[in-house]
Amino acid sequence: MVKIIVLVKQAIDVDVVKIDSKTGEPQLSGVPFKVSDMDKNAAEAAIRVKEKNLGSTITALTVGGAKAEEAIKEVLAMGCDDAIICRDPAFDGSDSASKALILEKAIRKAGAFDLIIGGEFAIDTLGGQVTPRLAERLDLPQLSYATALKVDGGKAVIEREGDEGVEVLEADLPAFASVTQEINQPRLPSLMAILQAGKKPMKVWNASELGVAAADVGKGMARVKQISNRAPKSERKAELIQGDNLEKQVEELGRRLVKEGALK
Repeated sequence: MVKIIVLVKQAIDVDVVKIDSKTGEPQLSGVPFKVSDMDKNAAEAAIRVKEKNLGSTITALTVGGAKAEEAIKEVLAMGCDDAIICRDPAFDGSDSASKALILEKAIRKAGAFDLIIGGEFAIDTLGGQVTPRLAERLDLPQLSYATALKVDGGKAVIEREGDEGVEVLEADLPAFASVTQEINQPRLPSLMAILQAGKKPMKVWNASELGVAAADVGKGMARVKQISNRAPKSERKAELIQGDNLEKQVEELGRRLVKEGALK
């Protein structure tokens, strides 16, 4: 039996974000949110550990605003058993260090656990800072970049790609594992599972309940501040290569691509 906590973040769907051609800034108004891709991989990894260790449980944990329930219900439908949402206006604008603090407080309040699983990074920030910071705060061994994960004999065992091949690492439980997108293909929940997800236990804890001082989190405590967010400049160029000789047209195409630096 393994008691698992899986970290979940609701992030903007970067696949549908458009860029303002004048300012280069992303247009975020009306952009839908979704569960960060690798957090789904983390949830799937947790469910597979649960399936091979009867009696195991999975708690989904997130720091989120009013729409966090949508993300949580998605992983509950996949197979997580219950959920905890850390929500407080004081948490708005928190950086990775503050989020790690909030998650640490929630995990300690939730009680004993064996394994924490999270995605390697979130799709909206690509920061990859929360998981190592959280492992450090909880004084847990961290198994990172996992492309395979199992629990065997009181140990968490992972595989990951190293410079000289596939590395196999293990750590005694309790432990922390962060996973990559290559670890699995997240399952699509059935309609019945989606309908039942809303009935699963879900707790919402605020700063006071977590014992988090407002002065220690939020935008004012952010050690890293985003100065701007602009897409790199890109220009589209169309050229027509005319002629009746296909071979010469291909040669000309290659010459122009070399000239533009697209080919060497």
